[in-house]
Amino acid sequence: MATLRATSAAPGQGGLTGWATELMATFGAPGAGVIVALENVFPPIPSEIILPLAGFAAGRGEFSVFSAIAWTTAGSVVGAVALYLVGSGPRAGSTGTGGRRCSSGG
Repeated sequence: MATLRATSAAPGQGGLTGWATELMATFGAPGAGVIVALENVFPPIPSEIILPLAGFAAGRGEFSVFSAIAWTTAGSVVGAVALYLVGSGPRAGSTGTGGRRCSSGG
């Protein structure tokens, strides 16, 4: 992980790219998964930055390509489920169907 950490100190890699590189250098592939989960919940984090960085780290041998794919996929699912749960929560003033299921059949 030292090689990835050394590249994050390069000039011009501050901000989001530097933060993502440091997180992946510290936590490896699970760090990439955390960033992708945050990207789902907080859209200003672009996956166009995160996924190539994870692929680059995997290509350098920091972690395996399989773990990069597995952890970023898991992070994406976790972020999507979090958004689903927020969106499907109780709504104020909603009467719905009164707890009954609607049937489409006659």
